[in-house]
Amino acid sequence: MSLQCRSIVAPLNNFGNLPQDCLTLPTITELWFADCNISSLHPNAFRRLNNLQRLDLSRNKIRCLPPGVFQHATAIYTLNLGFNKLTTISGSPFRQGQLVMELFLHRNLLVEINSTLFQKLQGLVILSASGNQLTSLPATISKQWRLSEM
Repeated sequence: MSLQCRSIVAPLNNFGNLPQDCLTLPTITELWFADCNISSLHPNAFRRLNNLQRLDLSRNKIRCLPPGVFQHATAIYTLNLGFNKLTTISGSPFRQGQLVMELFLHRNLLVEINSTLFQKLQGLVILSASGNQLTSLPATISKQWRLSEM
């Protein structure tokens, strides 16, 4: 009998970091790891989660996103990174044409959102960036994204 787990809801734990191939259950569509004391993500943490649609990493201590960290999670459309310690996102954690429609970056320490970082997310509809240290938004934001909420 094979495990057909679709969701893992595990908030309020003490994971510390998410290593390479943190989970290898291809049936997983939702991961809820909010408030788990996560401070780092391995670049291949989500490599084997091709069906992942919703990922909640909010209320952790994540300071940076490794380039390409979400590129293998090709089905992801909701990503919550709110209430972390992100100051910048260098390189792109996404791949061209990724389906991310909702991106929550609120309550981090971001000082800018570089438009080139999100060029790969052409389907982005909601960008939540409140409560950061932003002084401006990219000038191309209205042309580049079809945002319905911001």
